Amino acid sequence: MALRDKFTVLRAKSEATEGTDPTAVQGDEVRAWDVEFGEDYDSHVMRNTDVSLSPSGAVIGARRRPISFKTYLLGVDAANGASGVPAEFDPLFAMCGMAVTYTPETGNDNLGSVAFRRASAAASTGNGNSACIEKFVDGTKVQALGCRGSLKFGAKVGEPVIAEWTARGHMAAPTTAALPSISIDSVNAVAWISASLTSLTPSGAGAYTPAIGEFAFDIANVIAEVPSANAADGVSNFELAGGETKFTMKVVEPLEATHAFRANMLANTPYALSIQVGSTVQQRLTITAPVARITSISPSAENGIRMLTLSGVCCRSADAGNDELVLTFT
Repeated sequence: MALRDKFTVLRAKSEATEGTDPTAVQGDEVRAWDVEFGEDYDSHVMRNTDVSLSPSGAVIGARRRPISFKTYLLGVDAANGASGVPAEFDPLFAMCGMAVTYTPETGNDNLGSVAFRRASAAASTGNGNSACIEKFVDGTKVQALGCRGSLKFGAKVGEPVIAEWTARGHMAAPTTAALPSISIDSVNAVAWISASLTSLTPSGAGAYTPAIGEFAFDIANVIAEVPSANAADGVSNFELAGGETKFTMKVVEPLEATHAFRANMLANTPYALSIQVGSTVQQRLTITAPVARITSISPSAENGIRMLTLSGVCCRSADAGNDELVLTFT
């Protein structure tokens, strides 16, 4: 019998004890596609001098499971998230070293919020913890434990925000398992259009709202593998060893008298960046970067229109850090 890739269920759950299966259940599903669960093995071919040119054997050493998949960055049900109940993406942001803040609902519009930002040190469950990620494929269960990861996301005009998640974890052996029952949040992704706020505010100047065609962010986490001969797979655990949040934006090129992107870049003038996707309560995502510094500008032409691709790095606004990029779902 052939396994059908379309029949795939992905689950993610934060681990209370790193590397220990927290037992994901119905409701821990993640809506995803292009799901890849790799297998990465170190091997050693036996070498010796004798009367043959052929190798005498080989052994398998350390191993780990690389993972990648895509999701939409959806609006979060504030009635769920703001009450402290983990939402769909909580364990994924947590494994990427991003802490979550729940703000209770206020007013008749049920306006609560769920915000994610970098956390330099892991804390309690759901606040920087490793994750268990498992995939059911038409009768087979594949699992990775102790996962740490990274995230990049972006959108083009008229399209939803798409996130690309990558992770590495301990490799568990596949088992035979039926496809589980699923319970998936009914909130749909929204297109980046009719945004009420898309602004770049240079330090000491008024807000400038460019005609913008696309944007992307990459938290670019460095995932370190801690070796250990005491571990069955040769890996003690995976750690987040660094990160440098980068951004790109493609905007219509303005007149220099209208806005001087190049002069601001050369003067090392930081921008406060804010992008909103969606306008309906419980389907809004606001992305903020208080100190965004442009580091390169690439001019181009699209459909006969002059464009600028602005690339740069998101920096912290205070010594305590952890605020270079904030994603707020409301």
